[in-house]
Parts: sequence; structure tokens; C-alpha cells
Amino acid sequence: MNIQKAFNTAVADYDSLRRILIPCFDDFYKTAVEIISGDGTAPLKVLDLGASTGLYSGMVQSVFP
Repeated sequence: MNIQKAFNTAVADYDSLRRILIPCFDDFYKTAVEIISGDGTAPLKVLDLGASTGLYSGMVQSVFP
């Protein structure tokens, strides 16, 4: 199995398991998004290093399109 196939197999369960294994998952990620600040005059610049499934980046993007 190549890396892409292994990732695609694992990712299906990974985010749902995080919701179970991280206490207060929704509050944790909500707070992490809320502490990002911007002055509203310039686009927010975010660097996603690809360390996970993109769950957090998607949450950031939904608040800061």
C-alpha cells in the first residue's frame, strides 16, 4: 500500500476518533479559532503545514473566508 492509500484509509476514522479522544473537542477547536485575530483591513494569511487532515484549517477558513 502506498502512502496516499494508507492516508486515505486512516483519515476516514481519524477525525471522528479525535472527537472521542479529545475532551471538550468542540470547545478546544472553537477556542483555537477564536484566538486568531486580524484587524479586518488585510486578508488573514494562514500557513497549513499539512500536519493533519485539514480539519482545523477548514474551521479557520469557515470563520475567515
